[in-house]
Amino acid sequence: MENFYSAYNLPNFASIEEVKKHRNNLIKIAHPDTTVADKEFATAFTAKVNAIFKQIGNVENKALYDAKLNKYLEQPEILANKNRQLEENMKNQMALTNYIENEAARYKKNADDIKLAVGVGLTLFVVAALIHHNNND
Repeated sequence: MENFYSAYNLPNFASIEEVKKHRNNLIKIAHPDTTVADKEFATAFTAKVNAIFKQIGNVENKALYDAKLNKYLEQPEILANKNRQLEENMKNQMALTNYIENEAARYKKNADDIKLAVGVGLTLFVVAALIHHNNND
C-alpha cells in the first residue's frame, strides 16, 4: 500500500490543514507554469500531488484512507520492518552521538593544549623580557 503521507513527506495521519499547506507548497515549487524543471516532469509531479490530495485532502476520503493505512501498518511484517527501521535509526543516532562526543572531546583537548602552549609562551616571553631588561641595566 502506498503511504500518501510519506509521499508528501508528512507524518502519518497528519491533519488536513497540514496536508493542504504542504500540497500548496509543493504546487508552488513544481507547477509546470512556474518551475524551471522539466515541464513533463513538473506536469507528472503536479498530477501526482493533486491525486494524493484527493485522497487525504478532504474529511471523508481521509477517514477512509487513514483506516486502511492504520490496518496496513498494524500487519506483523510491517510492524517488524518498522521496528527494524527504528532500531537502525537508533544505532545511527547513537553512532552520531558518539562521534560528536569524541569530536567535542578532541577539540577540548586541543583547546587545552593551546591554552597550555599560550601560557608557556607567555611565561617564556616574560622571562625573556626580564632577562633582556636586566642585561640592559
